[in-house]
Amino acid sequence: MTDPDGDERRGGDGGSNIVKPVAKALKVLVAICTERQPPGLNDLIALTGLPKTTVFRYVATLRAAGLIDASAGGDRYHPSLGLWLLGQGTGVHEMLRSLCLPVMLSLQKEFNETVNLGTLRGRQVVYIEIVESERSLRMQARPGALDPIHSTALGKALLSSMPEERWSSYLNHRLERFTERTITDKARLHEQLREARRFGAAYDRGENEEGALCVAVPLIARNGSPVAALSISAPAHRFEDKAGAAIAALKKGAAEIEAGLRDRVSLAGASLERASEG
Repeated sequence: MTDPDGDERRGGDGGSNIVKPVAKALKVLVAICTERQPPGLNDLIALTGLPKTTVFRYVATLRAAGLIDASAGGDRYHPSLGLWLLGQGTGVHEMLRSLCLPVMLSLQKEFNETVNLGTLRGRQVVYIEIVESERSLRMQARPGALDPIHSTALGKALLSSMPEERWSSYLNHRLERFTERTITDKARLHEQLREARRFGAAYDRGENEEGALCVAVPLIARNGSPVAALSISAPAHRFEDKAGAAIAALKKGAAEIEAGLRDRVSLAGASLERASEG
């Protein structure tokens, strides 16, 4: 049987039917999502091995579906907010959780403080997983809970790893004050985000909760986009002297997790390669 693109569907005795045009479109999408720099049309032709007219049609379709956007010049492509929103399903969260949990357990064992994994949901941070400290006095949240972006280390770590021009879309509202330390001045917050970018880690010094100290690092996909952030939080009086060591440990753990993410994407890309050529 042939489809409108003239490509055959491939059936298998296991009941799996692969529609080759869909596999090819996904191959283009994976290439856009995994390149370190946004690829242009010629880059995508080279990366996928597909004809120019085919790549052009699939790029146009992916844009129409809201899964990718074009650069200001219209000649390079990157994942869109729509793709990110689509990725907020339980399956993606569970994949992140399974990759991060061993590192989180190791961090909790090393510091005996609460370790958090969060990602963005609109203009808030949603907690995907939390490994609590065994101490009686500890910072507490729960998976599924939401916190603001501007007052949390997780949120600031995620924002700081985005292009600066995207910050306004997350901070285009009045910033609520939660403690005396909450930063509500956007110019000052932007400067703190720039500092977090230079340092590779973000702080929350009692900005979301009185007496708390939290440090966080982003988890970056191969294309440079943040997918989540990892943090350690504790009462400030016992964590201040350990914050530097905690950041170093978080960065090391983040590198392990990012390697796992790259492996998952590489496996997906290899599967699409076989599907589109079979």
